[in-house]
Amino acid sequence: MGLVVTVVGFIGYIGATNESTSLLIAFFISVLMLVLLQTGLAITIFVFQEELEEQITDSARDKFRLYGNPNESSIATEPIDFVQKELKCCGLSNGPFDWSDESDRFANYWIRTRSEDVPDSCCVGLELSRNCGKGMAVRDPDKGAVYSKGCQTALIEFFKGNLNVMGALTIVLVGVQLAGLCLYIMITDH
Repeated sequence: MGLVVTVVGFIGYIGATNESTSLLIAFFISVLMLVLLQTGLAITIFVFQEELEEQITDSARDKFRLYGNPNESSIATEPIDFVQKELKCCGLSNGPFDWSDESDRFANYWIRTRSEDVPDSCCVGLELSRNCGKGMAVRDPDKGAVYSKGCQTALIEFFKGNLNVMGALTIVLVGVQLAGLCLYIMITDH
């Protein structure tokens, strides 16, 4: 997106400095297309929030199934560890209990190898120690050693909060761009 905006800005700059009508028209059309795309994005953000919840849940469930598998580390393990640390959550929906044998078997590889443990990224605290999640999948999470909130809820809250901000910023940006386009039309008419 940054590249597109840079190219569009460059077209506008060259068109203005050379007083090239064709480049200025290309700039106008490019900015108008960006405005239309951003308007569509803003509408999509506000209208399809419920579908976003389903997408987040499905994607997270797929990643959790692969967690702990050494062959899938960069696809599943690293992103889940990052989410659990940053959003202060553990598991998908049932907190640390999702990592135990009694769960709905969503973390297949992990449960086969460590059915009573949670990943260390579930541990509370700034300094995570190695094996701090040992045996925590079957203990009461209210002791404060591991996060008790499920990551599905944390992810949905994170995205919804940020999507509202993104939608509002997109609307403001579209307004500024439309004002610029109107100014362009007024200046070129005279």
